[in-house]
Amino acid sequence: MDVATFYFNVQAGAVALWWLMLYAAPSSRAWFFPAGKLEDPLLAFVIPDLVVLSAGSALAALLRHRRRSSARWAAWFVSGAVWYAASYTVAWAVLLDAPLLSVALMLAAAFGSVYCAAIRV
Repeated sequence: MDVATFYFNVQAGAVALWWLMLYAAPSSRAWFFPAGKLEDPLLAFVIPDLVVLSAGSALAALLRHRRRSSARWAAWFVSGAVWYAASYTVAWAVLLDAPLLSVALMLAAAFGSVYCAAIRV
């Protein structure tokens, strides 16, 4: 298994586990979400994150594993989605004083996704 396939598999699982943690241990939300009354609207991101980031990462990993040319498209699609989410998270930190842990994790995922998308199948 190449590094990009491994990375996208890990990212797929990590996103799903992160959301599971937020629902199973609501007190963990304070580590990531801005303080205030934004918790409910931010929880609306669960479906897009699971479909686009988690399932998209799993699809990119599967396509890479099978050496399909479409793996590159899937990886770049996921990378774009992660960068969008990372940009949103940076805005939370700047405008709403969100915890920096969320920024660090999202930027790491964004850079990791782009790096792995750039690796040829």
